[in-house]
Amino acid sequence: MKKTFASSLVLRMCGLILLSILVFAFGCYHLIVQRTVDSLAQSEMQISAQQLQSRTQHLLSSVQDTLRASQSWGRNSTWNSQTEWLAANRHELQRFNDFFFPIIENHAEIASVNMAHQSGREILLLHDANGGWTNRISDPAHWGRTTYWFFWDRQRRLIRSETRQQDYDARQRPWFRNAMASNDDGAIVWTRPYTFYTTHQIGLTVSTRWTASDGSRFVIGHDVNLSSLSRLAGTLPSEGAKTLALLDEQGRLLALPYADGQLQPGEQLHPLATVNNGPLSHAYPHWLLRSQLAGQASRFTAGGQEWFSLFQPMTLGDQTWWIAVIAPESSFLPGTASDLILLVLISIAALICAGMVALRMAQRFARPLELLAQGSVRFGQLELQQAVSQDALQAPWLEVRQLAAAQEQMRQQLLVKTSELQQARAELEQKVVERTSDLQHQVALVEALLDTIPNPIFYKGADTRFIGCNQAYEQAFGIDRSNFIGKRVLELEYLPASARQIFQQEDEAVIANCSRISREEQLRFADGQLHHVLYSVTGFRHEDSTPGGLIGVIVDVSAIKIAEQEARAARHQAEAATRAKAEFLANMSHEIRTPMNAVIGMTQLALQTQLSPQQRNYLEKVNTAANGLLGLINDILDFSKIEAGKLSCEQTEFALEEVIARVADLMALRVRDKGLELLFDIDSAVPARLIGDPLRLGQVLNNLVGNAVKFTDSGEVTLSVRLEREEQDKLTLHFAVSDTGIGMSAAQQDCIFQAFSQADSSTTRRYGAPALA
Repeated sequence: MKKTFASSLVLRMCGLILLSILVFAFGCYHLIVQRTVDSLAQSEMQISAQQLQSRTQHLLSSVQDTLRASQSWGRNSTWNSQTEWLAANRHELQRFNDFFFPIIENHAEIASVNMAHQSGREILLLHDANGGWTNRISDPAHWGRTTYWFFWDRQRRLIRSETRQQDYDARQRPWFRNAMASNDDGAIVWTRPYTFYTTHQIGLTVSTRWTASDGSRFVIGHDVNLSSLSRLAGTLPSEGAKTLALLDEQGRLLALPYADGQLQPGEQLHPLATVNNGPLSHAYPHWLLRSQLAGQASRFTAGGQEWFSLFQPMTLGDQTWWIAVIAPESSFLPGTASDLILLVLISIAALICAGMVALRMAQRFARPLELLAQGSVRFGQLELQQAVSQDALQAPWLEVRQLAAAQEQMRQQLLVKTSELQQARAELEQKVVERTSDLQHQVALVEALLDTIPNPIFYKGADTRFIGCNQAYEQAFGIDRSNFIGKRVLELEYLPASARQIFQQEDEAVIANCSRISREEQLRFADGQLHHVLYSVTGFRHEDSTPGGLIGVIVDVSAIKIAEQEARAARHQAEAATRAKAEFLANMSHEIRTPMNAVIGMTQLALQTQLSPQQRNYLEKVNTAANGLLGLINDILDFSKIEAGKLSCEQTEFALEEVIARVADLMALRVRDKGLELLFDIDSAVPARLIGDPLRLGQVLNNLVGNAVKFTDSGEVTLSVRLEREEQDKLTLHFAVSDTGIGMSAAQQDCIFQAFSQADSSTTRRYGAPALA
């Protein structure tokens, strides 16, 4: 059905009436109904919580009263630490059962009775689910793991007895420990919910103790199953589908009404959030978020439905329990289905009246507007020859006549503008042809410029598809650009499949971020060889900052890589030659030093014998020359270590005076022969004990002092030591050797640290071979 002015007016009038009804209903609901529902929910749920609290406290108080009676019976009995609970005639067991049979039978909330002596002896009476009775007697101190069991039928006749092996000790149970820890006899103590050892059911125990005539203590406890509390919650009236539950202070479920006559035991002592009860599991977290307002009804949503929740505290000894009441909002809504039907009928009647009024008004306006609409359709199709209808121009309403006149004026102007538009379109098409020709020439120029570049170049659009490439790219990969344009890198068969995916991801990232990637790569060219290339792609953007694409350049650096490999091989050869030389020097130094040590040793032994002055002179000169040659050999060995990078300095404590004394001993003979004076000037600020390498320090000082002695014919040679800088755990010493020898010019001083060099060749002839360093 087409939408017309008449239909639109009717729909709008009906919609306005419907909106008014909805606004009125919304206001009534939120201002009146909702407040009434909140108040009603608060009242009814508070009553339900108080009923459950009253019945629960009454039940637990009844258990406590029964416990007091049981304690009074135990205190008045003759039981003590010497009582035999398992005598041959079972008299004490029968006396215990005769008292507690009627108590358990008449109090359904009591599941079992435990009585234990402080030594661990215990007797249990349990009412079975089938109506029978069970006794268990244990004494871990005397019997160990052995327990005795007695089974009775409904008429309390003994059926059978047996022994079992169990790791059970009443002294380890919560009810026993709580009672023994109480301040005085007669104190009533409730345990927290726990799992019973015998029945594996969940419940709590109330216990107390008394002192027997011999001073020993007895504890008696009554077990209450949580199923009793669930059964109690299920007996309360559930108007409006309310759900009542009992929680502990940790939010764990203690009692929940029966579901279809069956209790859900797996839900007890579980956090409420894990219980399979949708509204209840949603209500507890909602209540926690609202700062745990006690006794206040609050709204929440569960399963697409509005609910109310109320949490009321109750105390049991030192424990705080919470009564939870959950109910749907629909339980508290006032009114009936007939009231709702009446409201719907009133709304429909209002809508019908509005439609009839709107239809009458639309009939008077529809015809002129229909004529104007037909004219607008013709003008939209550029059928401008037929003028606007006279009925519309002579309509009885001023607004319609003005609209018709404006439409006629628009038709006449469209006739003029259409002619002008046709002429402008012809001129524009001519300019487009000329512009296209210019662009084609520019594109041809750019392609020619790119073809002159010897490196492969390619460029892509924002969709990562190739727009073009130069001739170098065609030759490198053996492709034709006419078949290449429009493809993505994933479609290039001359690239490995794994590399295509990497290139595609890089292209997308470069284009999106307008970034640049440059790296070395190995690509297989059309000649079938792998080439080392520099691969670079750079993204670009349009003038409006949108991604435009990327430009890629490939530079073949295979020749450079080959040259680098050749240079690397030459360097390895040079390093190998250097290592061979160092090894040769080291080996030769060791080989020469072995016989030299023998020569020095034999010479020193010969000097200790009776010799003529001439023989002693000869042997002393041999000893001096041998020591000098051994020092030269040691220097060669150190030089080989330096070249091999294996010369290391140790860190050990030494006396500087001892190092200098050894230098003086080695130089003493040469100084005496030349008639020189060897002086030592050590600053008093220099510590006597140092940490360093005394061997290397002695070698340096021997070389310096030895050179000074060698090049000094008369006068003196002075070795001075000064403290230059001292830090927390380090110090710097300045060693200086001065002599009255031949001296050196400034040019000669520049070569002092060059290996195997002296000031001039004449000194070599006069004073001997050059120093190693």
